[in-house]
Amino acid sequence: MKKYIITAAILLLAAACNKPAVSVINYPTPTPTVTPTPDPTAGWNTYTSPSMYGFSIKYPEGFGFSTDVNKIRALSYIPVCDSDSMLACMYLIRQTFVATNFDGAGIEVSVVNSQKTASDCYMLGTSQPAKVTLNGTEFVYATSGEGAAGHFSNDRIYRSFNNNLCYQVRARIGQTNIGNYPSGTVQKFDENEVWQQLQGVVDTFEFTTITYTSKDGYSIKYPSQWTLNQDKNNGHRIYFTNYNSGNYPEAMESIEAIPYNGTVQDYIKNAGFTAAQKQTSLIIAGQQAIKVETGEFSSDLVILKHSSYILIFNTQGAMTDAGVINSLEFPQ
Repeated sequence: MKKYIITAAILLLAAACNKPAVSVINYPTPTPTVTPTPDPTAGWNTYTSPSMYGFSIKYPEGFGFSTDVNKIRALSYIPVCDSDSMLACMYLIRQTFVATNFDGAGIEVSVVNSQKTASDCYMLGTSQPAKVTLNGTEFVYATSGEGAAGHFSNDRIYRSFNNNLCYQVRARIGQTNIGNYPSGTVQKFDENEVWQQLQGVVDTFEFTTITYTSKDGYSIKYPSQWTLNQDKNNGHRIYFTNYNSGNYPEAMESIEAIPYNGTVQDYIKNAGFTAAQKQTSLIIAGQQAIKVETGEFSSDLVILKHSSYILIFNTQGAMTDAGVINSLEFPQ
């Protein structure tokens, strides 16, 4: 009996030794697939204004477009675009929503010529304006409305003082009092749906800019209607012309890079500025900066240090209003 047990054990051991090896397969780690976010404005039309106004706006198929305010005034009881200074109108006619009390809707871009300063531009009636940002530009925002003879409209108004002009982007929905119709003949249109369509257009408004990269290691963006000039006597200074300069002479908006090893405070002290000239600390492009109110020609100097030079913005406000100074970057 022991002989058979020993023999069986030997056979089992031999079988174990002859068992084929198990292969281990290393599969590559899958690379996550990045799905690009779809552009909600893909396929939309783009309107680019004449260069003197320097803006663009997009609108989808189904919207009408016109720069003729008289054409728009004839489309609805309360015109969706009606300013004499209208620059562009994107609109929906009443037939967009048949068998409803919808009378029309639109987005009007205009310049409010009566408003000559930023403070005047941002006065929007009794409604307390809020601040919003559209594509990097700050606007004030308020709501308004009007009505007459059973017709009324609601407005969403955006204003920005840019290049010494008061730009207004106004979205408006017009409708008729549903009580004006025989009972059961029309329905109330979906106002939220229309606001969503209008807001999608408003959100595409932007001032067109040009990027300038200096040999001194900085870049800025400036309005496309401005002209950038290189100072022929100073290779480190540029200045702007063709901006709407208001009451001041042109060529006062300039940027200069000055080689300097000290700090901003050292430069200001050595340049002879006094405590009587108001100085304000700022952060621009991640750098400490100081604004000096010189009192000369209503001009301010914005001074900051980068690398081995001092960068000086000389401005009467145009570069500030147009976002030029805040666009400053130092490319790697």
